[in-house]
Amino acid sequence: MSTSNSGNLVITAADYYLGHHTAAYLIEHHCNRFEKIVLTATHPDRLEHCKKENVKVIKINPNDSSSYEEAFEGAHWILFYPEPEAGRVQAANRAIDAMKKADVGCVIMVSCDSANSTKHRYLAEFREIEEKLCSTINDQVIIRASVIQNLFHLHAPYVKKHHEFPLVLSEHVEFAPVELDDVIDATHVIIKEGIEKHRANKYHFTGPEMVTGPKIAHELTQATNSQTKITYKQVSKSDMEKYLKSIVGHIGHESEEDTTGGHHRHHDRLKYEFKGQPTDHQIHTCLEEMEWLEEGHGKKTNDLKMILGRNGHSLEHFFGDHKNEFVSR
Repeated sequence: MSTSNSGNLVITAADYYLGHHTAAYLIEHHCNRFEKIVLTATHPDRLEHCKKENVKVIKINPNDSSSYEEAFEGAHWILFYPEPEAGRVQAANRAIDAMKKADVGCVIMVSCDSANSTKHRYLAEFREIEEKLCSTINDQVIIRASVIQNLFHLHAPYVKKHHEFPLVLSEHVEFAPVELDDVIDATHVIIKEGIEKHRANKYHFTGPEMVTGPKIAHELTQATNSQTKITYKQVSKSDMEKYLKSIVGHIGHESEEDTTGGHHRHHDRLKYEFKGQPTDHQIHTCLEEMEWLEEGHGKKTNDLKMILGRNGHSLEHFFGDHKNEFVSR
């Protein structure tokens, strides 16, 4: 393999938000770095707009490990996102067994920072999958990511309607949300530097600052230059679950125009990235992650800066880039 090319890359669960955004970002910024990019999907119709000359979409059945064989054949690198559906652990185990059978090169699993929780069923699934991967594939890296800033897109309809930013967290709880693009950039650095430097490492990626719910609302008010102040609202777990279920399939479908008179490109992009989502499994995982943060976990680390050579992007930067999604025009 040449130093200018990293061979074949596979991105799993590319039809769900994290995998989809990763695929879109790498295709846009680093497509030529790879001989071929393969996207696995149970809903390949969500990826029609991702197809390019060296990008291939392969439909898989999470209940059948043999369906991964074509996708993993000749893979030098796999960015492994577990499917966010019921049976996540079983589906992930089948995928890992298929990786072993295909003799893949290296696997980077994107997990969650709360995977060590012993009290939460959905969070513990990530630890089970990590353990399976580490015991099966020698050349692997685990990335445990903090709360992903990009998931705040899910709150946009609520903010526009109520001028409140809702979370299931007390006002004093601090955490360090990380931007997904920074996580993706870090995986790209790991791929460029090679597995020898990173083999069997477990990194904890967080954003550069600790924030609270009121801090999030303040940053959003500043970014949107809203005449109506956006305040923080602590909501119950049941109310948050009800809200998240109410927006399934509706994120990014609005055709609002920005101040230049054109359609805001993020709305077009989000309607693909969040299609059919959030799933029940995603919702319960997010709610358990909030409970984990309420217990006082989720502290800031320097792992992301160590890999990137810079700080990750702040919440101010994120809301500056995506402010139009949180205001009605």
